[in-house]
Amino acid sequence: TDARREFVAIEWNTAALGQASELALTQGRLELRHCALRGMAAGVRCEWGGALALQFDNVLHLGPGPLVRLNRMPRLDEPIQISLAHATLRAAASLLTLRYAAAEAEPGRIAVTANDCVLALDPQGSLLHFLGTQPPARLLAALEWHGQGSVLAPPGVLAAWQTPGGSTEPVEAARLRIAGLVKSDVGFAGAPRDAFAASRAVRWQVPLRSPDPPGIDETRLP
Repeated sequence: TDARREFVAIEWNTAALGQASELALTQGRLELRHCALRGMAAGVRCEWGGALALQFDNVLHLGPGPLVRLNRMPRLDEPIQISLAHATLRAAASLLTLRYAAAEAEPGRIAVTANDCVLALDPQGSLLHFLGTQPPARLLAALEWHGQGSVLAPPGVLAAWQTPGGSTEPVEAARLRIAGLVKSDVGFAGAPRDAFAASRAVRWQVPLRSPDPPGIDETRLP
């Protein structure tokens, strides 16, 4: 990335759209299909109002930033749904980074569904990354992870909290509700800097529900 600015694939402001219309926007939906992202501070950076649904179908994200970055904690009437199918994250900081100045008394529900995905993060990253003034206990209580057939490559930190002082503390796995995700070494066809087809998974060490490789179908990428 250029040191003078941050590059994001999509800067999405549903709150501004709602203010510009006669009827307030109560739900935003964004879908990415057969896309490849590289050199991004974030895949999608969103300011929103109301319910939010993000869907990633056959998407390759090569970082270095998160796939999704949110600028605040959702309110109770702002549920968030993030759905991934045959997605691959490689050398990315996180799947979701959420920055918040203050914790909501009752944060909105965050539901993640990941089917047949490969999540091979940067060794210093975590699947869920929280940056806030207080520990993310309330957020964790509102977060659910569902799906089948997805693998998390080592070291595979599930969640971490970055404190105001800048230190990073892992979140106890027992506090997370995660289903359908297994840890496994993953081998790829090539290096991350090679052509997108190099990020096809060719080896993993756990049985999955399908004989097809998890992660991207490189034949359908640009």
